[in-house]
Amino acid sequence: MIDVFVCMGFVKYYTIIAILLALYYAIGTFLLRHFVHKQDFKINKVTPSVMVGGILVGYLVYSISELVLPKLIDQIGFMLLILISLLQFVTVCFFIYITERYEKAICLFVAACCTLFVDAIVPINELYYYNKMFVPLLTITEIGGVYSLTIFFMTAKPINGKIVEDKYF
Repeated sequence: MIDVFVCMGFVKYYTIIAILLALYYAIGTFLLRHFVHKQDFKINKVTPSVMVGGILVGYLVYSISELVLPKLIDQIGFMLLILISLLQFVTVCFFIYITERYEKAICLFVAACCTLFVDAIVPINELYYYNKMFVPLLTITEIGGVYSLTIFFMTAKPINGKIVEDKYF
């Protein structure tokens, strides 16, 4: 659905695209809330590789935002809506992956990486350098990310076999 609006005019329909993307990320985060547990918030899970990965993701989001901002200066509120919901979704996906509590958590990692890739390349492709090869690449990547997220939801089981119900957020 979002791709239809992107093809019809990225700048013209940016408000609708932003609302639909934010809604997608909010629903994804809402559905993932059952997989986040209070006891998983431990400082020893923050290894140097996790910190470097977080810094790189933050830099990617910052650099793409800075690149796109001059073209979408009138839509800054919607851009912030996308950024906040995207970062929330990706953070939850990476957190569940890092805690190593569920089988097939790698699917969340793949879904988050696909999401970051697509959301980074689409604005560049639509606003600065349009290339026809990016369209199928981005579509395949987006489908792969949604497929991975769906696989996780369908097959996620605790690795140790039991999760206490009252520990959910």
